[in-house]
Amino acid sequence: MNEGKIKWYLIPPEFGRTPTGKTNLIWITLEEHVQLVKWWNELNRRRDGINILDWSEDDEWAVTVATYNLIIPNRPEEADLYYGRGVALSNLKQFDKAIADFNKALSLDPNDARFYASRGAVHLKTNEFTFALSDFDKTLSLDPSDAETYNYRGIVR
Repeated sequence: MNEGKIKWYLIPPEFGRTPTGKTNLIWITLEEHVQLVKWWNELNRRRDGINILDWSEDDEWAVTVATYNLIIPNRPEEADLYYGRGVALSNLKQFDKAIADFNKALSLDPNDARFYASRGAVHLKTNEFTFALSDFDKTLSLDPSDAETYNYRGIVR
């Protein structure tokens, strides 16, 4: 499946993320790699030599969103890409955009419990409890072993 592809860390290990973490790794084509390296080099030039270790957590999530923004147009049918960007947008408190990405992921793969759980978490953060409960119930119907979602559902009830 990943033959001929290149490993790309969505948030560079320099930010302190676990390089091998499944949510931090994506496999990209050579063309996507070239595009991302050019973008990354331009980003570093604009940062005027600010050490990457001094970037804020919001900077890290913004890098992740920008990475997805570059990859998604080349792979618009991959639900996991919208899901990953939705998680990053949620961490940036861009909840409407996060919901839109989770909705897109669900339109591509309506049987992935992670998508419902993450959308439900955003609904919980925005006090949309009815929607949150519905998403948590759907998550648990797809993955009854998801202990974290049971916890969230208990908060809503």
